[in-house]
Amino acid sequence: MEEEMLYRAKQKALALLSYSDRTEQELRNRLKKEEYSDDAVEEAIAYVKSFHYLDDLRFAGNFIRSKSLTKSSREIRMLLEQKGVDRELIDLAYEELEEGEGAEASELEAIRRLVAKKTDDAEALTREEKRKLCASLCRKGFRMENIRKVFRMYEEEC
Repeated sequence: MEEEMLYRAKQKALALLSYSDRTEQELRNRLKKEEYSDDAVEEAIAYVKSFHYLDDLRFAGNFIRSKSLTKSSREIRMLLEQKGVDRELIDLAYEELEEGEGAEASELEAIRRLVAKKTDDAEALTREEKRKLCASLCRKGFRMENIRKVFRMYEEEC
């Protein structure tokens, strides 16, 4: 019976990962929800890790790349922590991303996209509208210096 449960837990873990990339915590929670024993869950996780099907660092890197054009780095970090990714792994994923690409450039592009989404003509915004838009972007976790850079870019385009 224990062998059968372990086999099923491994198969379930593989099926869940083939559907969507997950963090270790997400996979553990899903297997526990399916009422597999703790030992079967841990062995199934070790099994998929041995084939590198489960890798929180890879997950964090992919997640950062996919969300970086729409969310701030602070918001992305919070989402990753909620998914159970360790802070050290998140930092490492950001370091790897900064080496290959420009983290600031992607944040500037994200701000630019959000501004374009909010208004058709950023140059024509009143001081009050700019203040509100700036406050909205700050609440989303974007850095003020980057928000100012984007607004300066719009002013230079005029």
